Amino acid sequence: MYRSPHVRWVARRPPETFPPPRPPQNPGPAPIPRYTYLPAWGLRDEPVTGDDPAVTRPRGSALPATLRVTAIALAVTAVVHLLRYVLLVINRTKPIPGWLDTASTILVWAAGVVAFLFFCAATAAVVTWLRRTRAAAYRRHGLLEPRKPWQIAVYAAIPLVNLVGAPFLVRELLEQRDDLDRPAAGQILRRTAIAWIVVNVAAVAALCTRFIASRSDSLQTGADGLWLTIISTALSAGFVWFVLPGLVHVFDDTPHVEAPARRWVQVA
Repeated sequence: MYRSPHVRWVARRPPETFPPPRPPQNPGPAPIPRYTYLPAWGLRDEPVTGDDPAVTRPRGSALPATLRVTAIALAVTAVVHLLRYVLLVINRTKPIPGWLDTASTILVWAAGVVAFLFFCAATAAVVTWLRRTRAAAYRRHGLLEPRKPWQIAVYAAIPLVNLVGAPFLVRELLEQRDDLDRPAAGQILRRTAIAWIVVNVAAVAALCTRFIASRSDSLQTGADGLWLTIISTALSAGFVWFVLPGLVHVFDDTPHVEAPARRWVQVA
């Protein structure tokens, strides 16, 4: 009977060994997670702490050289357009040779294309410098860059958008740099923004006048467009050579060592 396949043995614990029942838990609603920035799901990118110059300092050594070359290209373009304007003035009283007119036209187009290429290179260099400098500034406070790279590129590189977007990005950068002289840096930023607005207004005026001149046969309208192009290009060259490097120097972390006025040389 006990070995019958219809009998099953079941082992049970004694009732006195049972654990006491757990009380019902009612912790309430779970807290809602909040983030100071939009989380990017995946591995967490911890800010690097240390004094590694390659990490804490953005590398912008190529930016000053790019700005200088771009300013030179813009200045050369302004001079070439000025020569073209002088030829147009001379042509009003007496005709100029055809080869001279053709040569000046080719020179104007070539200088404009070269200046545009250098302008694109300078814009890319400034966007790269701004992205790295902002990342380093936020890293000082243990934060991540809240702006995406494409947002920085749109705000700082798209014409007319960068009229407001570029000063806005630099203003955010200045708010993270508590090691700087805020009043002095803010004054430089305001001067740069005003100069930037003047340069863009001159460029838009020159483009509109040149477009109107291309649609009409008026020599005076063409001369006015050429003259506005000279002014716009000269203002752009001055902005790139004088104003923009000053703003970059404000956020430069590279220590500046003054060279001694007198150097002693040991004579054997």
